[in-house]
Amino acid sequence: EQDLSGCLVGVGLNTDFTFQNGIVVGAVGDVSFGDLNVDVEDGLYIHEQGRIDRMATLRGVLGYNMGNFTPYGTAGLAWANLTQGEDCPDLAQFGFCRPANGFGPFDLEQTHWQQGVAYGGGLIYQVAPGWRIWAEYLQMRFDEDTYVLCCGATNGSPLPPSIVDHEP
Repeated sequence: EQDLSGCLVGVGLNTDFTFQNGIVVGAVGDVSFGDLNVDVEDGLYIHEQGRIDRMATLRGVLGYNMGNFTPYGTAGLAWANLTQGEDCPDLAQFGFCRPANGFGPFDLEQTHWQQGVAYGGGLIYQVAPGWRIWAEYLQMRFDEDTYVLCCGATNGSPLPPSIVDHEP
């Protein structure tokens, strides 16, 4: 299991319409750049890395205008650029990395764009006409994906596949 940590910074664009009864409908798109990562050692000299450097969402918004405050819910699609990697140092004399096991030292990675869903909610505060600030909680779940890192240094065979299942 990989728990990525780090920071993302992004920009977004949204539009919304408020009906006379206070119902607010809209759409938002955003893209973030940064570095969410983790490096895990499995005890057999293998280091596994996970890194997300870009994420984006495209979502619908449904809320209710209560004067200066608008609580809302949001849901839609999400994408993340995830790189998975494994490396095994030359000095490994034991475990999976050992040359006698047919793999020897390696440093491999593969990058996939993963698709999933984003959902959450928030609160918008109207500071002045045309100016708003907001707080939002957004949860993203991505589809399971398989990474096949190839190839072991000694025998040229692919490493066992890494299956990434994103848990909330």
